[in-house]
Amino acid sequence: MGMIAASCPKCGGNLDILEGIDEFYCKYCGTKIVQDIDHLEVSGEVAVKGIADEDSLLERAFIFIEDGNFQRALKYIERVLDIEPTYAKAYIAMFMCQVGVCKFEKFI
Repeated sequence: MGMIAASCPKCGGNLDILEGIDEFYCKYCGTKIVQDIDHLEVSGEVAVKGIADEDSLLERAFIFIEDGNFQRALKYIERVLDIEPTYAKAYIAMFMCQVGVCKFEKFI
């Protein structure tokens, strides 16, 4: 049996894993890791920062609408609808672009 070099998916600590051992714990953070022949499986949560969601994309679209840049706004609205096709506020923004209204207050 040889050693396999790996890093902990949670803390990034260097791990030396014995071949044939299916389950072990990271000696740095204590994360339980289950080894499979093809991959390592980690239990727990992963937080990803900096990825735009439908609200932040739509906020950006409304900034372009206020500037009168409707073509650019429509690109962001399409991205919102790709994520959440039933997001009503995105359809309102799309309609504002189509009729050329720059302020939501004027639209109402």
